[in-house]
Amino acid sequence: MRLGAGDQLGEYIAPTTSSSSGNSAPYRRGPKPTGLKALYRAWSGANLADSGKDDRHVKLPHLGYLDGMKFIAAWVVLNGTYFAATISDNDYTAIQRSSPLYIVRSTNLGWTFLLVLMGRSLITPLWDVPSPSAPAAAGAQPKSALISWARLTRAMLVRPFRFILPVLAVVAVQWGVAANGDTANCNNVGMDEPYWRLVSNFAGYCTLVFDLFTTYETSTIAGQTFAGNLWTNPWFFQASYGVYVIHLMLGNLSSNRYWVYALIGFFSWTTYNYIFAALLGLVIADMHAHGHLHKIRTKWPAWQRLSLHAVLIAIALVFQWVPVIRDNVNSGLATINVTDHPELTFCDAIFAACWLFCIETSGIAQTVFGNIVMRNLGKLSAGMVLLAPVITYTLVPDIALNMHNNGSSASSVLGVCWVAMFGIVFALAIAFHFAVELPSKMMGEVFVELMENWNGEGFRKGGNVVKKAGGAAKLSKK
Repeated sequence: MRLGAGDQLGEYIAPTTSSSSGNSAPYRRGPKPTGLKALYRAWSGANLADSGKDDRHVKLPHLGYLDGMKFIAAWVVLNGTYFAATISDNDYTAIQRSSPLYIVRSTNLGWTFLLVLMGRSLITPLWDVPSPSAPAAAGAQPKSALISWARLTRAMLVRPFRFILPVLAVVAVQWGVAANGDTANCNNVGMDEPYWRLVSNFAGYCTLVFDLFTTYETSTIAGQTFAGNLWTNPWFFQASYGVYVIHLMLGNLSSNRYWVYALIGFFSWTTYNYIFAALLGLVIADMHAHGHLHKIRTKWPAWQRLSLHAVLIAIALVFQWVPVIRDNVNSGLATINVTDHPELTFCDAIFAACWLFCIETSGIAQTVFGNIVMRNLGKLSAGMVLLAPVITYTLVPDIALNMHNNGSSASSVLGVCWVAMFGIVFALAIAFHFAVELPSKMMGEVFVELMENWNGEGFRKGGNVVKKAGGAAKLSKK
């Protein structure tokens, strides 16, 4: 059996147990979790997803540096949400589009980076990667990574549940605070009050939730008007299945699949360019599974790696910081996109892909982004981006109005409000992770577990499967 596990640098190693070892959970790695870790696993559904009873129930470790990068991207989206609501395009030129510092508050760049990272992280565990040291009979073990059909099919069934509770909860909170008048002070401090209160009844609530999986994929302005940062939900939901299907079709092809990736990438850009961003992450996951990134990181001389990193970083910065190149490239490639999603630009996608490739091929960078602090902060990324609008349009106006009445300067108000917003969102993101994200994930694992065990008899109360001679089975009643 060829299953992957990740070490601190994200490489795959083969399991030390096998189904013939007599172990009741032959695919489990390491000791059974205890204490808070065991409780966390139970609450997140990992006890089902990672039970180890067969290859469908092996949850490969997260690549820590990807979680760390998700936190950075979420922080950028949070900054963009705050500054887009509180300052105009002519204020504070140091963080406007003409400034190099704009990248730390570019909401669109943050969303693009999150899409690329999603494609990278979703596909990473869906490979069966052979270990060079694993003994196998001649010709019995493939020499390259192949699709893990067991984990792919399970992942496709679980995925919708990752969105259900977060969408329901955030839409309800935004509707509630607006209906309660908590956003009324926006107009008193020069901010545009959101239109969340226009969700006037439960039917409107249900319609908005439905649109966040369908209609707002193209109607992005309407999504931003009524749904806060949830307007990107259709992109992440549909791009998830985009990369799943592409992996299903191309994962087992020979090396010429990279040409097919390029062709699909072109057509994705001209139609649904959010899938193009996720596809960039998928390609990097493919290169990782087939050992190309490991070869660069461990086999290339240091000067070659550093030269590669310098070139990639230079390309990324040129596409962001040289206006004549950035604007013309974005404008030219936007003309061939038929869906007209101006929020996603080609230069942002290239910037994200170049930086991700640099980190993928640098052990030092992976250690920095993959330390225990960054790994755990990455778990808060969804809560940070989804809850940022709620705090920005409720508590920030109240704080700003109070400070203004006390004679504080505009820059002081802006800075203090950002610190308060970040601190409150960070705290709420922790609660959001445990109270919303993990239960939503657990719902998916429970549902898929029931589907896997449903053989036509599993839901009949009082039924008992009795083994007959010859290997058949029948259902007997108690």
